[in-house]
Amino acid sequence: MRTFRRLTGVDIAFSLRDRDESREDLGTKTKKFLSGLRLLFKNQCENKTELHEITGWDTLRVWRYSTSMLATKHNVSFMESPSFRAAYDAAVVAANRDHWNAGMHFRVHQALWCAGHGMRLGGNLIELGTGRGMIFSAILTAAPDWEQRDNQVFLFDTFSSASMNTETGFQDVALGESPVYAVSYEATRKTFERWSRITLVKGNLPGTLSEVEIGPISFLHIDLNSHIVESECLMRLWNQLVPGAIVLLDDYAHVNSEKQYHAMNSCAEKLGVSILTLATGQGLIIRP
Repeated sequence: MRTFRRLTGVDIAFSLRDRDESREDLGTKTKKFLSGLRLLFKNQCENKTELHEITGWDTLRVWRYSTSMLATKHNVSFMESPSFRAAYDAAVVAANRDHWNAGMHFRVHQALWCAGHGMRLGGNLIELGTGRGMIFSAILTAAPDWEQRDNQVFLFDTFSSASMNTETGFQDVALGESPVYAVSYEATRKTFERWSRITLVKGNLPGTLSEVEIGPISFLHIDLNSHIVESECLMRLWNQLVPGAIVLLDDYAHVNSEKQYHAMNSCAEKLGVSILTLATGQGLIIRP
């Protein structure tokens, strides 16, 4: 798996030790050192450092894992599991961006856990907002016994690259192309062609929910980037969720997703459930 790191304050601050100090006056060296420390402090505050990867500075290993949105000192050995590594690599490939490594390890990890739980319940797995297929390509890669199972997968999307108008809940070509949305229906279909019992449903939600017989649902992943459509779909599918089924909301508590946060909280109140806020910005609901 490829790993790409952004330059951190540590890289800059301590690169001075490798310089030929005789070539720089004290004032220049001091300015560069202080500039590096300021950047280090800024990055620390924003959880954007990756100090765990730096050798030779043991006292500075603050995080075991850190990205622009999440940092932890705790055990993250799940990332070394061959199953997880294969699943995460599949997500990277599905993204179809050779340089992509957005630090989504925990988001993928949590989706794998939720989907695995859903598979054991025996119902079907649904994704609203599949895009290029990152999450479900990871889920299916992590299920080596998929061909021996009875679960079905239904993936809903317009499979269009047009950017989303979050006010209307529809994509709009006038807004340009999104760099992360689906390239085309055929491109996403190709991502999933090696697995059986995968149905791609093309068109605008929630209308397309009535085009296929979904059956009982044991895992529902919602990633539509629109509070209007997401709340409508959740309410329509709620009674098809089996007891113990998990709903994973992709952008529930994410930065700039306040409308989705409030809309889903309103749905949860009507349904008599609560939503668990995850540190990744995702939300988790368990069907009673």
